[in-house]
Amino acid sequence: MNLKIKLTKILPRMMSNFSKMCTRNWLVIHSIWVLFFLVSSCDTAKEIGSDLFSVEVGLNYTDTLSIQSSTIQLDSTYTSGPSAFLFGSLKDANVGQISSNFYTQISNVDTLRAKDNATLTELKLRLVYSSYRGDTTKLQTMKIYKLTDTLSRSIPYFSNNKSNIESAPIKTISFYPRPIKRFIADGDTVSMDTLEIDLKNELGKEFMAFSKNVETSNGGSAFRKIFKGFYFENSSAPNGAILSFHSGISRLDFRYLNPNDTTKYYAPFHFSLSTYSQTEVLAKYNQFDKNRSGSLISNLQMPGQSVPASQSQNKTFVQKGLGLGTKLKIPYLDKLRQNKYIAINKAELIVEPTSDVPSDLFLTKLSLIRGNSGKNRPIRNAYGLSYFLSEGASGFNTATYNSSAKNYTFNITSLVQNILSGRELTDEILITPEISAISTSETGFVGDQVNYVALNALKTKIRLYYSYINK
Repeated sequence: MNLKIKLTKILPRMMSNFSKMCTRNWLVIHSIWVLFFLVSSCDTAKEIGSDLFSVEVGLNYTDTLSIQSSTIQLDSTYTSGPSAFLFGSLKDANVGQISSNFYTQISNVDTLRAKDNATLTELKLRLVYSSYRGDTTKLQTMKIYKLTDTLSRSIPYFSNNKSNIESAPIKTISFYPRPIKRFIADGDTVSMDTLEIDLKNELGKEFMAFSKNVETSNGGSAFRKIFKGFYFENSSAPNGAILSFHSGISRLDFRYLNPNDTTKYYAPFHFSLSTYSQTEVLAKYNQFDKNRSGSLISNLQMPGQSVPASQSQNKTFVQKGLGLGTKLKIPYLDKLRQNKYIAINKAELIVEPTSDVPSDLFLTKLSLIRGNSGKNRPIRNAYGLSYFLSEGASGFNTATYNSSAKNYTFNITSLVQNILSGRELTDEILITPEISAISTSETGFVGDQVNYVALNALKTKIRLYYSYINK
């Protein structure tokens, strides 16, 4: 809707005209009087009020701004210290094949007390399921390797990092995933099952030797210096499932008996240690692979590349773990500010997902960051990603999927006003997975899942309410 008011008749008609606008409120009126002041204050002093009577005032609303959308490959995703180990492989028609492996240290908190002629009764790895995505009826194959690289908590590991391992696996197993143990309270909650892997024959003698050595029996850095950890490699068929194991409660159980002693000795080796007397976050990370052949974005392989929505069935994508983002350009904003003094009353970016993403893969939170113009990459500074602020706050501008409205809505009022005024230099907006604080001084993407969303480029819009003055 559009309203233009000649000031020769402004006083008797202003309130009746305003009452017809859907945007009527004191903020709009206030914005107009501010604009009057700005225009009149910028001119050379003349007879009081003479200039005002040649000014044209307008109120406008639009949600039809032209928006150009494309999918881009973001830089690597930070995957250090995940709360869940992701393992397996699945194939998706939109984004292609996704597969995940993981690396981890282990450590014991209890002192090992095995004697020279102690008997090993159990060495069993227990990986506790926390969730899954994909088809769990397909056979999964897991290969377990020993690390030859020492992992470090001070190193930021990313989704494409690879650490050195021994040439042959110590264990290979094939299994059908059974993540859910039972439903509780009419299906409202679930009890998750555990994948158990017997390593007694593969590592039994080695762990018994650790328990007899004074230095390694106490665990900690001395143990990890000798036993560097595990690598879990996915060798499954591509159309299976991505399994999620809880890194905080999964463990390696070590049980043994000493001669002439009825005590059954037990020592758990953890991937994350946290007790009343000790908190120790061990080094670990997820490592992701992709194969986009045959997908809608098969040409997207490297950071800096992009695929226009017109080449991907008018869809663009945002994905965690594998680092997909959507780039938006809004060329109309340059035309909007030509020859006009603009005050943005409210601006919203609204994006709608398509309905073809499986519910167990659906990504519920998205963030807005600055795009490096023409580079198809995020802008970075000394603190990591350069992000847009939440309206009226200092946090990230993040939107959660609204299941009632079936969309994500970002308040971008200040952002649009800053673009129009020249205070915001970028003309590109990136919709990305939710960004997080990696440390006290850095922000980035955290790859704790491989979920994604497909956005309908034809329904991406900016809802804009603004006031203007033409001279």
